Amino acid sequence: MAGVLGIHHVTAIAGDPQRNVDFYAGVLGLRLVKRTVNYDDIRTYHFYYGDATGSPGSLLTFFAWPGGRRGRAGAGQAAAVGLAIPQGSIGFWIERLLTHGVRHEAPSARRLANQTERVIALRDPDGLMLELVGSDDAERRVVRETDTELPAAHAIRGLHAVTLWQNDGRAT
Repeated sequence: MAGVLGIHHVTAIAGDPQRNVDFYAGVLGLRLVKRTVNYDDIRTYHFYYGDATGSPGSLLTFFAWPGGRRGRAGAGQAAAVGLAIPQGSIGFWIERLLTHGVRHEAPSARRLANQTERVIALRDPDGLMLELVGSDDAERRVVRETDTELPAAHAIRGLHAVTLWQNDGRAT
């Protein structure tokens, strides 16, 4: 039986811990699956967001370092983290982002071999580029409960893709 390769999780750095929770659990409706510490620096929170059970492919994690400097875009880091949403949820997400005062770009179309994805680009409070990606694949993923008032029909269904900045793609 052939396995499917995918993204297990993505880890990033955040500044203010409460602002991070407010954005990812509050605005985006992800579940705060686990709050622990960075075992290399136990003074640093490590937050795990995802679906109700923390399923592989749904996890976005953050190390919170208050007062840390923002990263600079360039080789060796993620340019954008894509989050999967159903195709029919684009309008819902535009309204939700507007309601919460989150700046975002107008939806754009991204043509792939067998489908067109609609994408809403935005930045989290620390400047990480996120993309809400409406795709047929998202509609096939199981919806697990969230801890917010967000309707399950429009919930983020997990990670979609990660775009990386790199100098040379051969080693990737």
